[in-house]
Amino acid sequence: MNIQTQCCGMTLMAILFYYYFRQRSIIVLRNNRFFTRTLALTFVSVFLDTLSIVAISGLGVIPEFWVIVVCKLYLCSLVLTSLLSFFYLLDDVYNSEGKHVHRLYRIYTSGSVLCCLSILFLPINIHDENILTNIYTDGPSVVLTYLFSLLMISSSFFMIFRKKEQMNETRREAILFWMILWGIAAIIQYFTPHLLIVGFAASLGMMILFLKLENPDTYLNQSTGVYNPYAFRLYLKDLFENHERANMLDINILRPTGGTYNKEISPKIIREVVLFLNNMDGVVVFEVAEDEYILLIKKHYKTEDIMEQVRDRFERGWGTPATTHVNIHCSSVSDTCPTENVDEFLALLRYNRKKSKDYTGWDITQIDEGLYAQMRHELDTEQLIIHAIERNKIEVFYQPIYSTREGCFSSAEALARIRNEDGSIVPPGVFIPIAEENGMILRVGEIVFEKVCAFLQTNQGHTGNLKRIEVNLSVVQCAYEHLADDYIAIMQEYQVDPTMINLEITESASFKTKEILLENMHKLMDYGVRFSLDDFGTGRSNLNYIIDMPVDIVKFDRELTVAYFEDTKTKCVIDAAMQMIRALQLSIVSEGIEEKEQFEIMQSLGIEYIQGFYFSKPLPQKEYIHFLQNHYTNV
Repeated sequence: MNIQTQCCGMTLMAILFYYYFRQRSIIVLRNNRFFTRTLALTFVSVFLDTLSIVAISGLGVIPEFWVIVVCKLYLCSLVLTSLLSFFYLLDDVYNSEGKHVHRLYRIYTSGSVLCCLSILFLPINIHDENILTNIYTDGPSVVLTYLFSLLMISSSFFMIFRKKEQMNETRREAILFWMILWGIAAIIQYFTPHLLIVGFAASLGMMILFLKLENPDTYLNQSTGVYNPYAFRLYLKDLFENHERANMLDINILRPTGGTYNKEISPKIIREVVLFLNNMDGVVVFEVAEDEYILLIKKHYKTEDIMEQVRDRFERGWGTPATTHVNIHCSSVSDTCPTENVDEFLALLRYNRKKSKDYTGWDITQIDEGLYAQMRHELDTEQLIIHAIERNKIEVFYQPIYSTREGCFSSAEALARIRNEDGSIVPPGVFIPIAEENGMILRVGEIVFEKVCAFLQTNQGHTGNLKRIEVNLSVVQCAYEHLADDYIAIMQEYQVDPTMINLEITESASFKTKEILLENMHKLMDYGVRFSLDDFGTGRSNLNYIIDMPVDIVKFDRELTVAYFEDTKTKCVIDAAMQMIRALQLSIVSEGIEEKEQFEIMQSLGIEYIQGFYFSKPLPQKEYIHFLQNHYTNV
C-alpha cells in the first residue's frame, strides 16, 4: 500500500502544479505566495516520502547513512509544511499587520528550526519487515515530528475557532477541513506506522484548498475575462499591507437613460468595450461593479498615455459600423492617494462615482488628497448630524421678519442649526445638502417642525405680534408621500393653530416632485396651513411656478435683492415681476436686507415683508423671544 499511496499523492500534486501554474494570475497576491510556497513544500514532502520508501527498500544497496538522511529530510519537510500551513492561516486572520503576528511568525519559525535540528541529531529506527507493504520508521526523531506537527495542527484549530469572525467563511471551512484531514492521517499513521498516509493527506488537503480558494478562475468574471471585485479587494489588501501604492484609472460607463439598458448601448456593445479594456497593453482590468472598472496600470507605463488611448477609442464610437457613442467618467487614482485601508479606498471610489453620476460626456477627475479630504469632511458631517439627531442636539434659530404694513415683526423663519463639539455653529449650507443626500433630512425636518410647534405651544402670550412661523421644506421632504399626514399629526399633538404655520417650498422642489408636492400641499391647506415660494429668482421658469403652485407668499432670494440695487436690467425685471405677483394677490418677502437705505427703498415699493441682517441675524429661541419683547411695536 505504501508506494501506491505515495504515487497517488505525487499524481495529485502534479495535476495541481499543472493547473495552478498554467492559469496563474497576472496579479500576484499575498495569499497566492503563501499557497505557492506551501504547495511547493508539500510536493517536496511527498517526493521525499516516496524517495524514503525507495531508499529503505534498497537498504542493502544504498548506504544506511544516506537512507537516514533521506528519511530525516522527509521528517523535516513535514515540520516545515505544517509551519507554512499555519502561516497561511495566520495571513488570513491577521492580514499580516501588527507586532503580534510578527512575533508569532518569529516564535513558530524559531521552534520549527529547533525541531528540524533536533530531528537531524536524534536517532531514527528503520523497518523494512515486508518490502513495499510494511516499510516505516520510528524512534525519537519520528515522535518529535509527530508532536510538532500535531502542535501546529492544534494551533491552527485554536486560531480558527478563536478568530473565526475575522476569517473569510469559505477560507475558514476549507482550512478547517484540511487540518482535520491532516490531523486524522497523522494520528492513524502514528498508531499504525506502516500506513504511510500523511503525505497523501497533505496532497489531498492542497487539492481542496486549490478548488475552494486558490483556483485562479475564482478571480475572474467568466463572461468578460476580467478580474472580479473579490480579486480587486485582495489586491488592495496586499497593497496596503506592504505600504505600497499603484496608479489606476477608474472607468465608469454612463448609460444615457440613467443606468438602464437601451437600444443605444446594448449588452453586445458593453462586451465590446470591456474586451477593448482587457486587451490594452500595460493594464490589468478589474470589474468592481456593473459598468464600473478599474484599470491597474503596470510599471513602466504612463497614466497619461493609457488615458489618451482610452479617450481616443471611446471617441471613435462602437459597433459595426461605429455609430454608438459610450460616455464614460474617467478618474485617475494617484499613487499618493492618502486612504489608510481597503474599506476607506473603496469608499473613496464610491464617493467619486456618486459625485460624477450625472455627468454626460468625456470627463477626467483626480482621486487625490483633495477628494479624500472632501469625503472625510462629508463623513464627519454625516456623523455630526447622526449624533445631533440621537442626542436631541438639533437647534432651531429664528430670524425675525418685519411687516411693513403692520409695522412690527409679525413672523419669523425657523432655521435648523447644529453645533460642533467646540460649540461653534455648523453653517446650514454645509450639513443640509449632506442630510438631503443621505435621506436624514426627513428626520431633521421633522425635528425642526416639532420644535417649532412646541415653541408656539409653550410661548403663547410671550411672542408679541407674532402671527406665523415659516418652516423650510427640502427637496427630499417635498417628495415624501406622508409629509402632510405626519405634520398634521404633530400640529394636533401640540395643539397648534395651523394658520400660524407657513411652509416654504423651493422652485426646484416643485419642478422635481410636483405631483406628490401638490397632494401634500392640498391636504395641509385644507387643514389651515399656508405656503410660500422660497428663493424666487434662483430657479427655472420662475413666473410659471408662481402661477402653478398654490402659494400665498413669494420670497425674493437675497441674490435677487442685492442685484436689484446694483443692476439696472435686473431692477426692471424685478419691477415687472412685482407687478405680476401683486396682480395675483400674493404677498412678497424680500430677503437679504442689510442696510437702512435698502429697507427704505423696499418699503417704498410696497414690499409687505422684509427679512435680513438689518434687523437681526437668526437667533436662538431664548434670544428671539427677548428680541420680540424688545421690539413689540414699530421699528
